[in-house]
Amino acid sequence: EQQEAIKTMDAVSETKSLQLIAQCEKYPKDDADSTMLETDKNGYLDKASRCSTCWTWWCGFYSNNSLIILVIAALLLARAYPPLGAVYVYPKITASYVALIIVFLLAGISLKTKELKNAVKHVGFNIFVQVFSFGIDSSIVFGFATFLRNVGAISDPLATGLIICGCLSVTVNMVFVLTKSAGGDEAVAVFHAAFGNFVGVFLTPLLILFYVGKNASVDIGTTYFGLFIKVILPVLVGQLLQYCVPVVAKFADKNKASFKMIQEWALVFIVYTTFSQTFYSGQKGASVGEIFIMIAMVFVILVLLMVFAWYTLKLLFHDEPKLRVMGLFGCTQKTVAVGVPLIKALYQNDPMIGLYTLPILMWHPMQLFIGTWLAPYLAAFVARETERLKREQTCADVSPGSPENCES
Repeated sequence: EQQEAIKTMDAVSETKSLQLIAQCEKYPKDDADSTMLETDKNGYLDKASRCSTCWTWWCGFYSNNSLIILVIAALLLARAYPPLGAVYVYPKITASYVALIIVFLLAGISLKTKELKNAVKHVGFNIFVQVFSFGIDSSIVFGFATFLRNVGAISDPLATGLIICGCLSVTVNMVFVLTKSAGGDEAVAVFHAAFGNFVGVFLTPLLILFYVGKNASVDIGTTYFGLFIKVILPVLVGQLLQYCVPVVAKFADKNKASFKMIQEWALVFIVYTTFSQTFYSGQKGASVGEIFIMIAMVFVILVLLMVFAWYTLKLLFHDEPKLRVMGLFGCTQKTVAVGVPLIKALYQNDPMIGLYTLPILMWHPMQLFIGTWLAPYLAAFVARETERLKREQTCADVSPGSPENCES
């Protein structure tokens, strides 16, 4: 009887074990584990994807705004420890000569002055843009700066810097990029980028000394000799290398991005040492409130100049929409790539040199922001005007003496 009872209990236990096994096979533990692993895997992939997206966004943002980012970093570093940039890196040699010569030598190699032949096609327009860029801009900015200084809104160094900014030539790369994105005349933009900056090397110092020469802490003879050695001679040497040594020209075309990066880093180094010297000297020269007033006035002046240029171009070149778009940028943009080194060459021993460069460092991102915002609207304008001119030309061809009949 005991053996029978034991057999019965074993049978029951075996049956329950089989039921449990069946249940386990129906809901396997491995499924839960694999689900957890899949969840963890998806979570990891999501994090990796987010990190990749953020990195891609940052790379794109840095690529489009590298100069502004590097300048801000240079200003913060200069403020954190001024002696490094003012003393220890020997700025009188590295910044005043080495970096300046690098910037203008590469500029001379890169500037396509052969584009001057394009001037024959649009002589009146080209003269207008250059006169506006150097003459009208500088006189209007001089008037604003003088008024703000006389009423005590900004300090004398900031007013001087604003005047210097108004005397600078057009941007080298930005004018072409914005003109292209806005549907303007790209060939004419290339011409003005080359011609304006080549002429600006000679003309800008004359305008600066004309407007602020009496108050400038510079000796004219010494200044122009230094300007020739650091600015004009490297540009001329670069031009000779470009047109007389084909290997150099090919190398420059092949490595445009590298040239731009080297120029950018040299420019940032000049900005860094310039502000390090300003902070190291202990001379403030401007309050925070004055700097904010300067930012607001740069915006106001830039908008006013663009409005004035736009309606003047409309009056003089009504049926040239592509030229009008290019002229809008060519008349009002100012180069930081050439401007800061020129200021460094002119005022290298002035303790307020950092404040002289501040307005152009504000003008640069402002013109980029406004130009980028306007580009799609200007492109639409060019498309509309081009279509209108085509219709009018077709109308003139079909009904030369009766335009009203063609319109109907």
